[in-house]
Amino acid sequence: MKRTSSFRRTISNMKYIIGIFFLYSGLIVGLSVYNDNYNSKFMENFLVNANSSILDFLVLGVILYYFENKRQNKDAIHELIEDLENLAKHSSAELNIMKIKIIRQLNAKGIYNIQVPRIELDKMSTIKYLHFKDADLTGLNMSESYIRDCSFDNCTIQALNITGNRVKSVKFKNCKLRNIKAFNTCFQNVTFENCSFEGGYFTDGEMKSCILKGCDFKSVTYEGANMRNANLLNSINISVKELVKAKNIDYLICDEQIKNEIRKENPAIKISRGIIRG
Repeated sequence: MKRTSSFRRTISNMKYIIGIFFLYSGLIVGLSVYNDNYNSKFMENFLVNANSSILDFLVLGVILYYFENKRQNKDAIHELIEDLENLAKHSSAELNIMKIKIIRQLNAKGIYNIQVPRIELDKMSTIKYLHFKDADLTGLNMSESYIRDCSFDNCTIQALNITGNRVKSVKFKNCKLRNIKAFNTCFQNVTFENCSFEGGYFTDGEMKSCILKGCDFKSVTYEGANMRNANLLNSINISVKELVKAKNIDYLICDEQIKNEIRKENPAIKISRGIIRG
């Protein structure tokens, strides 16, 4: 239906050109018949010119197809983004599946910088294979869902809600995740690199062996979280007084200064020894 609609739209936009073409062709044919130009000599010259024009038609056809396909692709992208914007704030199983399909279609067309805030994708059995780069997804709600094999690169996702989630094989790089809500969230093979968590909550989270390198932990809450073997190397604004409220931070991988502060706060916590590799 969409292809047919696009074809009709293209023909409609070219109606004046088509009309002029038929008028011009009719005029030339009429004059040629009137002057008896259609003889053997004419056909000989016509065939010579027709053969030489084959390559011209091929090149012209390829160029026209390229630009028309590019225009149609641009129109399709615009329509997909409009659909996503219209559906973003409404939540139901059917609508959320539609939104996921739209994002995958945009990714398939090479579009990752989606600028649609407050997308509701909560209570989904699986959210997978979604990729974002330079996107603004402020207020994204993916709570009570299973998220896997997704990536977020240089994105603004302030107030991201992943409460009650299972998050597996997901990468966040250079993302603004201020006020993130990750209450009772299970992280498996998840990487946060150079992200800002200012004002965020990882309360009662399962963050064992989670990688959170080079991140900003200003005013972050860890109470009840399992952060055993988590990697916080090169991270900043870590409040050790808040950090030791976590359920488990044994063998935490962090800078030496943080280790010393942990020892002072709670000598019973097991500290990793030896060379640390980031």
